[in-house]
Amino acid sequence: MIFTVNRAVFVKLLKLVVGNPAVDDHEVLRLEAHNMLLKISTDRAGAECAAIITKKGVAFIRAYKFLSLMRSFKGKKSLTLEITPEGLRVSNFRISADIWVAIFDNPATAPSQIGTDALKEAGLHPSDDLLTMADLPRWRQKL
Repeated sequence: MIFTVNRAVFVKLLKLVVGNPAVDDHEVLRLEAHNMLLKISTDRAGAECAAIITKKGVAFIRAYKFLSLMRSFKGKKSLTLEITPEGLRVSNFRISADIWVAIFDNPATAPSQIGTDALKEAGLHPSDDLLTMADLPRWRQKL
C-alpha cells in the first residue's frame, strides 16, 4: 500500500478519528487507500481525504502511536507512506513492521475492523508498546 497525502489535512483527520487516547490508547486504526481516496476509520469514527494512491490496500495500525508519529513530521507539506510486510516507510524514513497490525492488498476483501480479540489471537497484546515517544526526536533528525 503506497499513497501520498497532505500532512496537515491527514493529521487533522487522524486527530478527529482517533479522539482522546486516555479513553482507549489501544485502538486500531483502519487505513484504506483506493480510488484516489484515503479512508481513515476506527470502530467509533471515520473520515476520508483525497490522496495520490500508487498502490491500493488496507492497513490496520495502532491508532494513537501512528498519530504521534505523523505529528512528528511537522514542517513537511506532504507525506508519502508505504506500508509493507517489511515495515512502514514515511517519505525516506523506514520504521519497523511493529507499528502495523495487518495489511491487505485488496480493499474489497479486507475486513472492516480488527478488534482486541483478533489482536490476541495473532499473538499481540493490545498494551504492547510498538512505538514510543522517546524514539520520535531521533527519527525526526534523520529526515
